[in-house]
Amino acid sequence: MTGEEFVNNCHREKQEMLKIYFDKEKKTSVGNQIKNISSKGVSDDEVKKLVDSVMNEVLYTILLGLDGETSLGDVQMQYKVYDENDNLIEDIGGCAYDTFMSEG
Repeated sequence: MTGEEFVNNCHREKQEMLKIYFDKEKKTSVGNQIKNISSKGVSDDEVKKLVDSVMNEVLYTILLGLDGETSLGDVQMQYKVYDENDNLIEDIGGCAYDTFMSEG
């Protein structure tokens, strides 16, 4: 697996999570909080933009942290991520900006 594939998988997971959070049939803690905020007059679109932005920034930071480009907590170091075939997944941070930060 390449770094780009890894980042794209993270992005697909984020999209799926957003879909679940805003599905009125699904019962999740985040979904319940979204319903509560929406009941106070904030539009679903505004809440969705906020949640999407937060998720983008969090995932971007974590992915950069794995590549050692920023700290995770108060530790900055490069981590090694391997796929199930023991192939090193490289350049995670390099793909993260285009995937997560250029959306908005």
